[in-house]
Amino acid sequence: MTRAAVEQSDEAASEDQCYDDWYVRLSPAAERGSMPTSMKVRMTSFAPQLLVDDLARSIAYYEKIGFRFGEPWDGFYAIGHLDGLEVHLKESPKNQAERRWRRDNEHLDAASGVDGIEAFYEQCVANGVAILKPLTATAWGTREFYVEDPDGNILSFGGRPATAVEQ
Repeated sequence: MTRAAVEQSDEAASEDQCYDDWYVRLSPAAERGSMPTSMKVRMTSFAPQLLVDDLARSIAYYEKIGFRFGEPWDGFYAIGHLDGLEVHLKESPKNQAERRWRRDNEHLDAASGVDGIEAFYEQCVANGVAILKPLTATAWGTREFYVEDPDGNILSFGGRPATAVEQ
């Protein structure tokens, strides 16, 4: 099925409603239809939407990282929360050749900064998270590692080493 066909399906209509509901929840001014011009603009949320093959399997995986989920919308869309951040999961077809290319070239789907990167890495390893690239020092003085979710999405977690944070 082409992307255009998916967008025209009933699921797309449901997704639009989910997005509208999500936007209104984040922005009370959106309900009123206008934003005050004197209001200071501040982004309050920015979250990746990752395409997944099996929503229940992906929720279980992201729970290993520490995200907590509510009830999925219409069985195809879920939002996970961790430390005030969100990840959006959408059950939808993907292009497997593009996934392989992204993996082979270490193209990230999302990146996250973490205080306590070493402890977080150990937590992920202990919880059975698939590590694509182990915790490694970077040229810019941080440490990072990559994970790959069951659908081939590549996530980077990085932060200053504990010794740099403690100083």
